[in-house]
Amino acid sequence: MNLAALIDLARRVWTIVSSVLKKREGPIAVSSGPAFYFDRAQMARIREFRKYYAYAATVVGGMKWEALVPIHFREASLGYKVKRLGGIYQLEPGVPADQTAEAIRKHVTEVCNRYGIAYADIESNYHLASVVAADELKSKAHGAMLVNGVMDEAVLADAYWGYNGRSNYHTPDGTKDPERKHWSYSPYVSTDPLRGVQFRLKGTVPDANAPGGRRHIDTLDPRPGALILYRELIQRSAELA
Repeated sequence: MNLAALIDLARRVWTIVSSVLKKREGPIAVSSGPAFYFDRAQMARIREFRKYYAYAATVVGGMKWEALVPIHFREASLGYKVKRLGGIYQLEPGVPADQTAEAIRKHVTEVCNRYGIAYADIESNYHLASVVAADELKSKAHGAMLVNGVMDEAVLADAYWGYNGRSNYHTPDGTKDPERKHWSYSPYVSTDPLRGVQFRLKGTVPDANAPGGRRHIDTLDPRPGALILYRELIQRSAELA
């Protein structure tokens, strides 16, 4: 066998091995880069909202306040307002558009009754909005998120996946594979562009310019996943003290 044939054979074998590894082990980082996602202004915003996150974590229990920050980032880029109903944590009750407002009102009322809190508009009351988000996240956890004061990252990651919807999982080309139905393949949870871990978003998402409407997307998710952001916050805890 000549040299060219050997090189071609080696490439074929590596392609097969790489495919098997990705299938079994999940996304593999292929590059390295800057260590952090949150810039100075975003860290300042997190410090500003910390009182809301911490209040909700205390009221609902079973989680660290940092767990809410990634949802706020993914749903509203740490902003104060969003164009759609559901507040900065984008509560989406999964009902027809003309029933969304009433479904949100009903759900928020139930949360208020559960914790003995006065009803308010979650689009402007960040204390209550954070409680509703924390309650939703906790309800999606298949197990205890907080064990002896330490967050169980696997449980938290699954809760993030549930918060976004467990139908959301992808292979690199944007197709779905039943064997990859896991939070490690969820763009919402596990995308880490700085370290080469990316997923293709393919499907429909709410259209901010058409209330109740949806638009098609087919692109790599440029945003870091919720679990990646949570880990960063824990690593940078001294900056938030």
